[in-house]
Amino acid sequence: MHKKRADERRESGGFDTVNEPLKDKKGNVIEVPKRIDKNGKPSKKYQRAIPDAVQGPPIGNIIDDKPVGRPISKDKQEIRRFIDAYEQKYGESPKKVIIQRYDPKTGAPAESEVYSPKFFKNP
Repeated sequence: MHKKRADERRESGGFDTVNEPLKDKKGNVIEVPKRIDKNGKPSKKYQRAIPDAVQGPPIGNIIDDKPVGRPISKDKQEIRRFIDAYEQKYGESPKKVIIQRYDPKTGAPAESEVYSPKFFKNP
């Protein structure tokens, strides 16, 4: 399912990146803290942020595919990494984080959930 959606997104031409690490203006892969604790302190471990798709400014969307029924709380740290890397890449916060749900058995698209980046930035 992820590969099919990635291929469709690449073909559409409407995305800055699809299923690849975010890079800075020099082409270097951006690495961000793996976790941020409840006090806002970043971990010492860093990793790449690889969202399913990004539409940079002026659109400003981060898109991530998740199965129906998976609690968003399980992915807050991952999405936080996407937002932090987006901010490093573009120098501004994304406007929206869009979670595109799919049926885990069939891969069929389901509903989309739209969040403010602030939802994920608060510990």
